[in-house]
Amino acid sequence: MRKLAKVMEVSHTAAMTATRNLGMTSYVKRKRQLLSSSTKLLRVKKGKKLVNWMRKNPGLVRVFSDEKFWTVDMARNARNDRYLATSASMVPPINATKHPQGAMMLGVVASDGKSMPPFWFPAGLKVGTNEYLDVLKTVVKPWLDSTYPEGTMFSSKIVHQGIRPSKPRSGAGNLERKACSKPPPNVASLKSAVHEEWTNMSMDYVVKVCSGFRPRVEAMIEAEGSHFEI
Repeated sequence: MRKLAKVMEVSHTAAMTATRNLGMTSYVKRKRQLLSSSTKLLRVKKGKKLVNWMRKNPGLVRVFSDEKFWTVDMARNARNDRYLATSASMVPPINATKHPQGAMMLGVVASDGKSMPPFWFPAGLKVGTNEYLDVLKTVVKPWLDSTYPEGTMFSSKIVHQGIRPSKPRSGAGNLERKACSKPPPNVASLKSAVHEEWTNMSMDYVVKVCSGFRPRVEAMIEAEGSHFEI
């Protein structure tokens, strides 16, 4: 707004008043992935298959997974993290390291509210398709078999066909804000903090997060594979 006032050669207050009178609001510019025509078509094709599968299997528990690289740096939201002060010099900085220590985690949740204990990949491991499938076979499938013994055939299909479980609009951001509200001193403390917050997630919260998956897929299809989030 100050930049606009400078360009228009008016005071900051005048620019704010004019904007308000016009019913306009200053928004943050969004950063999003560039989608080609072929990518949009593929998104719609896969989305329709997913929706059809969910319609035919309304009673099945759906399993979602996501990987995230956690670092010992303090969590920061450039848009929402604010600090009330009389001058900028009073605002405590958030220090960031050039190459922060961290670890890669695999999180698995189910639409009925259950969640698998976080799995941490070995330090330095480059996670590709083969490494991911190995974790599916040795970690995720045993958890599925013990948690859902009646769904053994389905969980076997996931592993044998190499189907990578989808992810909902997860609460990773919320989890990060809680676990990394203060910079952990080391990776061990980081893992401990993440594990604690993960364990504290209520089943109702997990169900709510997972329930948003289908509406988002349907919204993407309606948008013909393009961006649908405001």
